[in-house]
Amino acid sequence: MNTPLSTPQDVATTAQHGRHRIGELAISDTGFVFDPQSGMTYTTNGTGLTILDGLRRSLGRDAILTSLAERFETSISDLHRDLDEFLHLLRRDGLVSADFRLPSSAPGASEVAS
Repeated sequence: MNTPLSTPQDVATTAQHGRHRIGELAISDTGFVFDPQSGMTYTTNGTGLTILDGLRRSLGRDAILTSLAERFETSISDLHRDLDEFLHLLRRDGLVSADFRLPSSAPGASEVAS
């Protein structure tokens, strides 16, 4: 079954912030995502790929937003919304725990104004 992991509009963690299985996913440059644990496949766009890359690199929220801002021309409020919606989809599909929260920033991360 091929399930969208992102909407058409899109777009090692600590116990404190919840857990995720992003490192287990096979992710292609074209946005095809395979979860070997469940056998599910997903598709995503460039926004989703950027977010998944940030999660794999254990980046904080601010650093992921900075990556998105560098790659896409849109408002900061849209970037925040896209990130929140994508994280919601990851929670819904069980790829991150229900209590998963991105830390504001990771060591050495850039900050993006809200």
